Amino acid sequence: MSTTLVQRLASLVRSKSAATFYLNGAPGSGKSHLLNKFAGQLAEEIPHSFVLGPYPVTAAEVANLGNRLVQDCQQAGFVDASPPAKPLDLASAWQWLGENAHTPSGQSFLVLIDVGKINQLNIATMVSLLSSARYLEGSWTHRDIRLFHLLAGYWDHSNLGRYFNTINTSFPYTVGHNYMVWEGPSVEEMDVLIMQARPEEARPWHGRLLAELTGSHPAVILDILNLIAPGDLTFASLLTATYQAALKGVAGKALLEVWAQLADEPRSILKNLIWRRHVSVVASGTYVEQLRVAGAVRFDTIGTRTYAGFRSWYVELLARLHVEELGIADKRFKKIQLDELLPQVSELNFQAYRLVNDIENQVRNFVAIQLCLLNKDDTPMLKGRAQKYNQEMGASEDAHQRALDWRKRSADSGLPVSLNPQLAYLSTQDLATLLGEIGAEMHSDTWQNIAKAMRDLIKVRDAVMHNQLVDDMAIQRLYDLRAGIYEALGHVG
Repeated sequence: MSTTLVQRLASLVRSKSAATFYLNGAPGSGKSHLLNKFAGQLAEEIPHSFVLGPYPVTAAEVANLGNRLVQDCQQAGFVDASPPAKPLDLASAWQWLGENAHTPSGQSFLVLIDVGKINQLNIATMVSLLSSARYLEGSWTHRDIRLFHLLAGYWDHSNLGRYFNTINTSFPYTVGHNYMVWEGPSVEEMDVLIMQARPEEARPWHGRLLAELTGSHPAVILDILNLIAPGDLTFASLLTATYQAALKGVAGKALLEVWAQLADEPRSILKNLIWRRHVSVVASGTYVEQLRVAGAVRFDTIGTRTYAGFRSWYVELLARLHVEELGIADKRFKKIQLDELLPQVSELNFQAYRLVNDIENQVRNFVAIQLCLLNKDDTPMLKGRAQKYNQEMGASEDAHQRALDWRKRSADSGLPVSLNPQLAYLSTQDLATLLGEIGAEMHSDTWQNIAKAMRDLIKVRDAVMHNQLVDDMAIQRLYDLRAGIYEALGHVG
């Protein structure tokens, strides 16, 4: 994600002599880290460029941001004149530098600004920064010098628009052109974060699992990891730490502060989510977009409709645990038992399903080959095998008949039975029984071991197929079972 954004920014720099890009994202979503990363990447991407910043800026520091910029240009050797002895904002600093700096033709200055949260208390001060950047786009006359400003922070986009309307000033950016909502690093970047934080314990699924648990929120992930003792990075401990982080974590406090400052309408959507867990984006209008920027919701397209839901299990816990602080308390909420809700996390179950799928398909195909070799005539391969008493029929029934019945039920339901061979309609328990029978006929302990492994698989398989959460121990068990089955299959004679 960040690589694509770098290329987008570089293209914007090349397109005009002065440009600005606005990156809006929730507190703790990794914007400061991103700016530090961009400092090197943009310099490599754009020839003859010089990076200024990143400059962390609070509301109180906006008025003299230009002084810091001029000082850094002096230290870099671009200017030797003494600047005016007064506070310089962004626009006045560049006006002075444009007249006094010594730069080669085609020089680009890339200014990275890490903006503090814009809220009702400091919006007027921060608007002056945005207006200065916008003013430079129209007033910059030094065509041999390119200016580019990247401003990253969190602000209420709708509230900002209302303020600019109030002061009768043009809005500083255009959504879709030089404005983007930052929703956090990619899963691959999450993998790197986990490897750096817990190199001895990180497993292949931890990055994806934590991205899912937190909505790819780096500050939340660090809160969670800090609550887990070394050597105890398990799924159970992650769930416990996620709850504790939502209850009292630093990242959660920053998010709650932002959400509590939102207007009544977006906070009422949070209240509805506690009941319904999703709301229509169209029906919710711009208010749901405010919640997305604030890190509270994500959008899911289902068919032709788009819905908003809690961004992650952590966010859901944060909202449910702090309804009083958010001003959305309802006495009925107290009846909702958190331990009766399934966490919004499925990464380990996906891992488990892929393993089960691989194990069963390998065994089914191998069994099919062995049965073809054992058959002496044209008798169906499952005929007379894995006999089981059928209570309704009052008689024994073989695997062949059960497979035919299952295939017919599937066909009656409109499922594509022509895609599947007969053994696909054999249950895992029947498959284990069949393996045992073949092992007895061939006097092979290896076959019996495979049969035992398949019986061990059933319990984990049933949990996965019924959407029960499984933990990392169950995943490791499946990895071990798969390894054992592959080893056994490779030695069957």
